[in-house]
Amino acid sequence: MNRTGIEWVINPDGTSGFTSNPLTGCLGPGGRRQAVKPCWYCFAHDLACGRLRDSYLAGNNTVLPGCDKADPFSPRFWPGRLETLARRRKPAGIFLVDMGDLFGPWVPAKWIEAILQVVKARPQHRWYLLTKNPARYEEFAPWPDNCWLGATITCQADWDERWQELENVEAAVRWVSVEPFLGEIDMVFSTLSGILPNWIVIGALTGCLAQQPYGWWVQGLTEQAERWGGKVFHKDNLALPEGIERRRQWPKV
Repeated sequence: MNRTGIEWVINPDGTSGFTSNPLTGCLGPGGRRQAVKPCWYCFAHDLACGRLRDSYLAGNNTVLPGCDKADPFSPRFWPGRLETLARRRKPAGIFLVDMGDLFGPWVPAKWIEAILQVVKARPQHRWYLLTKNPARYEEFAPWPDNCWLGATITCQADWDERWQELENVEAAVRWVSVEPFLGEIDMVFSTLSGILPNWIVIGALTGCLAQQPYGWWVQGLTEQAERWGGKVFHKDNLALPEGIERRRQWPKV
Protein backbone atom coordinates (compact mmCIF):
# COMPACT_ATOMS: atom_id res chain seq x y z
CA MET A 1 0.00 0.00 0.00
CA ASN A 2 1.42 3.37 -1.03
CA ARG A 3 0.56 7.00 -0.37
CA THR A 4 -0.83 8.43 -3.60
CA GLY A 5 -0.72 11.74 -5.39
CA ILE A 6 -4.12 11.12 -7.04
CA GLU A 7 -5.97 14.22 -5.89
CA TRP A 8 -9.42 12.70 -5.41
CA VAL A 9 -8.19 9.81 -3.26
CA ILE A 10 -8.38 11.13 0.29
CA ASN A 11 -8.61 9.68 3.77
CA PRO A 12 -11.70 10.31 5.91
CA ASP A 13 -9.77 13.12 7.67
CA GLY A 14 -9.07 14.89 4.36
CA THR A 15 -5.39 13.98 4.01
CA SER A 16 -3.91 12.25 0.96
CA GLY A 17 -5.05 8.64 0.62
CA PHE A 18 -3.49 5.43 -0.63
CA THR A 19 -3.42 3.00 -3.52
CA SER A 20 -3.17 -0.75 -3.13
CA ASN A 21 -2.68 -3.32 -5.88
CA PRO A 22 -3.23 -6.91 -4.72
CA LEU A 23 -4.09 -7.45 -8.40
CA THR A 24 -2.23 -5.98 -11.37
CA GLY A 25 -2.54 -6.23 -15.12
CA CYS A 26 -5.35 -6.33 -17.64
CA LEU A 27 -6.09 -8.19 -20.85
CA GLY A 28 -7.60 -5.05 -22.36
CA PRO A 29 -10.44 -4.71 -24.86
CA GLY A 30 -10.28 -7.63 -27.27
CA GLY A 31 -7.28 -9.08 -25.48
CA ARG A 32 -6.75 -12.78 -24.89
CA ARG A 33 -4.70 -14.68 -22.35
CA GLN A 34 -2.13 -15.34 -25.03
CA ALA A 35 -2.08 -11.71 -26.22
CA VAL A 36 -2.68 -8.77 -23.89
CA LYS A 37 -4.11 -5.72 -25.70
CA PRO A 38 -4.28 -2.77 -23.32
CA CYS A 39 -6.13 0.44 -24.10
CA TRP A 40 -3.95 2.71 -26.23
CA TYR A 41 -3.85 5.34 -23.47
CA CYS A 42 -3.14 2.94 -20.55
CA PHE A 43 -0.68 4.46 -18.08
CA ALA A 44 -0.65 1.26 -16.00
CA HIS A 45 0.66 -0.74 -18.96
CA ASP A 46 3.42 1.80 -19.56
CA LEU A 47 4.50 1.64 -15.90
CA ALA A 48 4.34 -2.16 -15.74
CA CYS A 49 6.44 -2.52 -18.89
CA GLY A 50 8.76 0.31 -17.86
CA ARG A 51 10.18 1.04 -14.44
CA LEU A 52 8.11 -1.65 -12.68
CA ARG A 53 8.95 -4.45 -15.12
CA ASP A 54 11.66 -6.22 -13.12
CA SER A 55 9.73 -6.08 -9.85
CA TYR A 56 6.61 -7.50 -11.53
CA LEU A 57 8.47 -10.35 -13.19
CA ALA A 58 10.47 -11.24 -10.08
CA GLY A 59 7.77 -10.57 -7.51
CA ASN A 60 5.85 -13.10 -5.43
CA ASN A 61 2.69 -13.32 -7.48
CA THR A 62 0.45 -15.73 -9.36
CA VAL A 63 -0.02 -15.13 -13.08
CA LEU A 64 -3.45 -15.73 -14.58
CA PRO A 65 -3.35 -19.27 -16.05
CA GLY A 66 -2.74 -19.30 -19.77
CA CYS A 67 -1.07 -15.88 -19.80
CA ASP A 68 2.49 -15.08 -20.82
CA LYS A 69 4.56 -14.96 -17.63
CA ALA A 70 7.15 -12.85 -19.44
CA ASP A 71 4.59 -10.08 -20.04
CA PRO A 72 4.60 -7.86 -16.93
CA PHE A 73 1.06 -6.68 -17.71
CA SER A 74 -0.43 -10.18 -17.67
CA PRO A 75 -2.96 -10.23 -14.79
CA ARG A 76 -1.29 -11.16 -11.51
CA PHE A 77 -2.52 -11.82 -7.96
CA TRP A 78 -0.29 -10.65 -5.10
CA PRO A 79 -1.26 -12.37 -1.81
CA GLY A 80 1.55 -10.65 0.11
CA ARG A 81 0.13 -7.24 -0.74
CA LEU A 82 -3.23 -8.40 0.52
CA GLU A 83 -1.66 -9.31 3.86
CA THR A 84 -0.11 -5.85 4.10
CA LEU A 85 -3.46 -4.27 3.32
CA ALA A 86 -5.19 -6.30 6.02
CA ARG A 87 -2.80 -4.95 8.67
CA ARG A 88 -3.88 -1.35 8.14
CA ARG A 89 -5.96 -0.27 11.13
CA LYS A 90 -6.08 3.55 11.00
CA PRO A 91 -9.00 4.78 8.85
CA ALA A 92 -7.85 5.46 5.31
CA GLY A 93 -9.14 6.18 1.83
CA ILE A 94 -7.82 3.43 -0.44
CA PHE A 95 -8.03 3.30 -4.23
CA LEU A 96 -8.09 -0.44 -4.78
CA VAL A 97 -6.29 -1.62 -7.93
CA ASP A 98 -5.21 1.33 -10.05
CA MET A 99 -2.72 -0.85 -11.96
CA GLY A 100 -5.27 -3.20 -13.51
CA ASP A 101 -8.99 -3.95 -13.57
CA LEU A 102 -10.17 -5.89 -10.54
CA PHE A 103 -13.52 -6.72 -12.13
CA GLY A 104 -12.34 -7.61 -15.63
CA PRO A 105 -14.27 -10.62 -16.97
CA TRP A 106 -11.05 -12.66 -16.98
CA VAL A 107 -10.32 -12.20 -13.25
CA PRO A 108 -11.04 -15.43 -11.30
CA ALA A 109 -13.84 -15.00 -8.78
CA LYS A 110 -11.65 -16.53 -6.07
CA TRP A 111 -9.11 -13.72 -6.49
CA ILE A 112 -11.82 -11.07 -6.17
CA GLU A 113 -13.40 -12.83 -3.20
CA ALA A 114 -10.05 -13.00 -1.39
CA ILE A 115 -9.57 -9.25 -1.86
CA LEU A 116 -13.14 -8.36 -0.90
CA GLN A 117 -12.87 -10.47 2.24
CA VAL A 118 -10.33 -7.92 3.48
CA VAL A 119 -12.35 -4.99 2.17
CA LYS A 120 -15.59 -5.98 3.85
CA ALA A 121 -13.79 -6.76 7.12
CA ARG A 122 -12.38 -3.21 7.30
CA PRO A 123 -15.38 -0.87 7.72
CA GLN A 124 -13.17 1.95 9.00
CA HIS A 125 -11.72 2.53 5.51
CA ARG A 126 -13.22 4.23 2.48
CA TRP A 127 -12.67 1.99 -0.55
CA TYR A 128 -12.57 3.55 -4.02
CA LEU A 129 -13.32 0.91 -6.68
CA LEU A 130 -13.12 1.54 -10.42
CA THR A 131 -13.66 -0.75 -13.41
CA LYS A 132 -14.54 -0.83 -17.10
CA ASN A 133 -16.80 -3.80 -16.37
CA PRO A 134 -19.29 -2.54 -13.75
CA ALA A 135 -21.79 -5.29 -14.55
CA ARG A 136 -19.65 -7.58 -12.42
CA TYR A 137 -20.28 -5.60 -9.24
CA GLU A 138 -23.63 -7.35 -8.95
CA GLU A 139 -21.84 -10.70 -8.67
CA PHE A 140 -20.32 -9.65 -5.33
CA ALA A 141 -23.24 -7.78 -3.78
CA PRO A 142 -24.28 -6.67 -1.23
CA TRP A 143 -21.88 -3.76 -0.88
CA PRO A 144 -21.22 -1.91 2.39
CA ASP A 145 -21.63 1.88 2.39
CA ASN A 146 -17.87 2.49 2.61
CA CYS A 147 -17.34 0.96 -0.85
CA TRP A 148 -17.64 3.61 -3.56
CA LEU A 149 -18.38 1.81 -6.83
CA GLY A 150 -17.05 3.48 -9.95
CA ALA A 151 -16.94 3.00 -13.72
CA THR A 152 -14.42 4.40 -16.19
CA ILE A 153 -16.09 6.47 -18.91
CA THR A 154 -14.31 8.15 -21.84
CA CYS A 155 -17.10 8.91 -24.34
CA GLN A 156 -20.83 8.57 -25.03
CA ALA A 157 -20.63 4.89 -25.99
CA ASP A 158 -18.95 4.07 -22.67
CA TRP A 159 -21.61 6.03 -20.78
CA ASP A 160 -24.52 4.36 -22.56
CA GLU A 161 -23.22 0.89 -21.72
CA ARG A 162 -21.49 1.21 -18.37
CA TRP A 163 -23.80 3.55 -16.50
CA GLN A 164 -26.75 1.32 -17.34
CA GLU A 165 -24.83 -1.53 -15.70
CA LEU A 166 -23.72 0.49 -12.70
CA GLU A 167 -27.09 2.09 -11.92
CA ASN A 168 -28.54 -1.40 -11.36
CA VAL A 169 -26.15 -2.04 -8.46
CA GLU A 170 -27.12 -0.96 -4.94
CA ALA A 171 -24.38 1.23 -3.43
CA ALA A 172 -24.13 4.30 -1.22
CA VAL A 173 -21.94 6.01 -3.84
CA ARG A 174 -21.96 5.23 -7.55
CA TRP A 175 -19.52 7.34 -9.49
CA VAL A 176 -17.78 7.69 -12.83
CA SER A 177 -14.23 8.62 -13.75
CA VAL A 178 -14.25 10.50 -17.04
CA GLU A 179 -10.53 10.20 -17.75
CA PRO A 180 -9.29 10.50 -20.35
CA PHE A 181 -12.22 12.60 -21.62
CA LEU A 182 -12.28 11.60 -25.30
CA GLY A 183 -15.77 12.52 -26.50
CA GLU A 184 -18.78 14.66 -25.62
CA ILE A 185 -21.15 13.00 -23.14
CA ASP A 186 -24.85 13.64 -22.70
CA MET A 187 -25.82 11.85 -19.51
CA VAL A 188 -29.36 13.07 -19.08
CA PHE A 189 -30.63 12.29 -22.58
CA SER A 190 -29.58 8.63 -22.42
CA THR A 191 -30.63 7.88 -18.83
CA LEU A 192 -34.20 6.57 -18.93
CA SER A 193 -34.36 6.09 -15.17
CA GLY A 194 -33.39 9.67 -14.40
CA ILE A 195 -30.67 8.38 -12.04
CA LEU A 196 -27.22 9.95 -12.39
CA PRO A 197 -23.90 9.34 -10.57
CA ASN A 198 -23.34 10.74 -7.10
CA TRP A 199 -19.87 11.84 -8.17
CA ILE A 200 -18.05 12.60 -11.43
CA VAL A 201 -14.27 12.90 -11.67
CA ILE A 202 -13.08 14.58 -14.89
CA GLY A 203 -9.53 14.49 -16.23
CA ALA A 204 -7.54 14.90 -19.44
CA LEU A 205 -5.35 12.52 -21.43
CA THR A 206 -1.79 12.79 -20.12
CA GLY A 207 1.61 11.36 -21.03
CA CYS A 208 3.26 11.48 -24.44
CA LEU A 209 -0.17 11.58 -26.14
CA ALA A 210 -1.49 14.37 -23.93
CA GLN A 211 -4.54 16.24 -25.13
CA GLN A 212 -7.29 18.30 -23.54
CA PRO A 213 -11.03 17.78 -24.07
CA TYR A 214 -12.96 20.60 -25.70
CA GLY A 215 -14.09 23.22 -23.22
CA TRP A 216 -17.77 22.80 -24.05
CA TRP A 217 -17.53 19.08 -23.25
CA VAL A 218 -16.25 19.91 -19.77
CA GLN A 219 -18.76 22.69 -19.23
CA GLY A 220 -21.67 20.57 -20.44
CA LEU A 221 -20.82 17.57 -18.27
CA THR A 222 -20.21 19.75 -15.21
CA GLU A 223 -23.53 21.54 -15.61
CA GLN A 224 -25.44 18.30 -16.17
CA ALA A 225 -24.00 16.75 -13.01
CA GLU A 226 -24.70 19.73 -10.80
CA ARG A 227 -28.19 20.26 -12.21
CA TRP A 228 -29.02 16.75 -11.03
CA GLY A 229 -27.31 17.04 -7.64
CA GLY A 230 -24.06 15.25 -8.41
CA LYS A 231 -20.67 16.28 -7.05
CA VAL A 232 -17.88 17.15 -9.49
CA PHE A 233 -14.11 16.86 -9.18
CA HIS A 234 -11.93 18.50 -11.84
CA LYS A 235 -8.44 16.99 -11.82
CA ASP A 236 -5.42 19.28 -11.90
CA ASN A 237 -4.49 17.96 -15.36
CA LEU A 238 -7.72 19.37 -16.79
CA ALA A 239 -7.62 22.78 -18.47
CA LEU A 240 -10.92 24.49 -17.69
CA PRO A 241 -12.73 26.77 -20.12
CA GLU A 242 -13.03 30.44 -19.23
CA GLY A 243 -15.76 31.09 -16.73
CA ILE A 244 -15.74 27.60 -15.18
CA GLU A 245 -14.47 27.45 -11.62
CA ARG A 246 -12.48 24.33 -10.70
CA ARG A 247 -14.59 21.95 -8.61
CA ARG A 248 -13.01 19.75 -5.95
CA GLN A 249 -16.08 18.11 -4.48
CA TRP A 250 -16.73 14.74 -2.84
CA PRO A 251 -20.10 13.09 -2.15
CA LYS A 252 -21.38 13.13 1.40
CA VAL A 253 -22.37 9.74 2.84
